[in-house]
This record gives sequence, structure tokens and C-alpha cells, in this order.
Amino acid sequence: MAGVRKAKKADPMEAAVEYFSARSHNAWRKRLLQTDPKQKGKPRMRLRGGVMVDVNQPWSNLNPKAKADNKRAARDAYAAVKKFPNDREAASAYVHECWIKRNKDDASQPKALFKPYARLPKVEKDKDRAHVDAMTTAMAAVRKAAAKSERRKVRKTPKAKVKAAQARKKP
Repeated sequence: MAGVRKAKKADPMEAAVEYFSARSHNAWRKRLLQTDPKQKGKPRMRLRGGVMVDVNQPWSNLNPKAKADNKRAARDAYAAVKKFPNDREAASAYVHECWIKRNKDDASQPKALFKPYARLPKVEKDKDRAHVDAMTTAMAAVRKAAAKSERRKVRKTPKAKVKAAQARKKP
């Protein structure tokens, strides 16, 4: 049939990135507005993809360059969890190193954050840890969804497929 393509098997990394990105951005924004309610409705300008954009927006309204940056952060978190699956602190340090590389040209970022993870205050380390924890959750959710999908496929017996095909052929 024209226009019908076989569905590609979802890339686990991209599925985890999608799961992580919107959730982590909206969680960050919720914390921002809880800790500083005066930020509601105020632009929070950040350099993203060479352009200053307002990141104080819900994911659904976020500038595409800011979304792309969040997805880069998600891919970095994915790489950190894959590289250090049993070491949260090492994964968090890796996430922070990646953050520094992504943000080195953003003058709006506090200079105090551009130092090694080990020298960060606890509150800043917790942000990197939150990325690791959120990605670990995202990866587990993707694995669970894939396993559930696979179980559904297995449950469809050949007999059921034949009956379904016969039912479609009947006028």
C-alpha cells in the first residue's frame, strides 16, 4: 500500500531522551516558580543555539533551540548513566562536565558553576544528580514499555492472526 511504512523499532536512547526532556524541563520550571514565585511570567533569558531565548516557559511553548539544548542535556545524561551505571557520583560529575562544555559561552551563567563537580556546593551537585536520577528513571520506563509491547506481540497467536485476517476479508 502506498504511504504505509513498516514501523521502525524505537531507538532506546531517543525514547529515553524524549521521556526525560519535557519532564525535566517542566520539573525545573516548577521548582523555580515554587522557590521564587516572582519569576512567574518573567523572561529568563539564556543563550541556546547561538540565540538568547526565554527558558521560563512550559515545555510546550519552549523555543525549539531551548528544546534542542534540553535534548543535548538528556543525551549527556544518557551517556553518563551508560558509562557509570553503578556510580551515581561519577555519572553526576560527567553530567556536570558536559554542562560546562555546553554553557561555556553563555555569559548569563554564574561563573561559580564553571568548576569541577567535586568543588561544587551540595545544592549544585544535587542538580547534576537529579539529571542522573531522572535519566535512570527514563531508561527504566523505556525498558518497561518495550517489554510490555513485546509481551503484547507474543500474546497474538498465529490462530488469532488468521481469524483477524479472515474477518477483514469478509464483505
